[in-house]
Amino acid sequence: MNSLPVDDALLVAYIDGELDPVTRRHVDDLLEQNAAVRARLAMFRRSGDLLRTAFSEAEYMAPPERLAAQLREKVQPRVRPWRAWWALPVAAAIAGLVIGNLVLPMNLGLGESSSSRMAQILEEVQDYHAVFARETEHIVEVPASRREHIEAWLGNRVHYPFAVPDLTSRGLTFLGARLVPIGGGVVAQLMYADGGGEHVAICIAFTENKLKAPLQSVQKAGFKVIGEADGHHAFIVAGPKFNRELEPLAKGLPAILQVADASQKVRAPIR
Repeated sequence: MNSLPVDDALLVAYIDGELDPVTRRHVDDLLEQNAAVRARLAMFRRSGDLLRTAFSEAEYMAPPERLAAQLREKVQPRVRPWRAWWALPVAAAIAGLVIGNLVLPMNLGLGESSSSRMAQILEEVQDYHAVFARETEHIVEVPASRREHIEAWLGNRVHYPFAVPDLTSRGLTFLGARLVPIGGGVVAQLMYADGGGEHVAICIAFTENKLKAPLQSVQKAGFKVIGEADGHHAFIVAGPKFNRELEPLAKGLPAILQVADASQKVRAPIR
């Protein structure tokens, strides 16, 4: 039974951007104060990622045009924005979208500008960072001592060869890394700690659709996330909003991730 100070329907509406400004600020405040609310919001986003992954396999083919036309005629008046589907229980979503072995194709992000899609990515990264940044013992999946493995593993996952940057001159110590799913792609998250123990993440996101978005940011729940997109990759910095290094770091990406010889970093995918 959900005993959180906010119900699931409100969290879904928050993800969908359907709340009025006053209610959204109320939810923002709850997210900043309540780790359980943040965790549940992240769960809804992960549910969408899992469902989206399930529908990405090549074996799911588009239905015949005649059947698709009939289905559009029946469901179009009741269709909601695409992100609302991903907050539904997986079984209900599959039941509504699968007929036999036929799945209706969904063009995620249809009609969205690169800037609006980038804003969504930044919000998703912020949600994940807000959860992981407050961890102490399990802050990363792979520790900093395995730097070469991190570069090979995550470089292959996000299709971008990179070198873990040494940011000690900026007062940041490398802790390790993790792989995070987002809508339509994955994020390589390199985690650092500043002198006060606050966490700063440098992220490389791989997206299915190409984007072209200049530097932009979101700020909530005490964190600030800044990033830009070019092609299939977005480069993002996340950390406490008072950290002055965030914007200079974001403006320096992706240059600070470059390797001397990129060909040496391209290895066979790690399974």
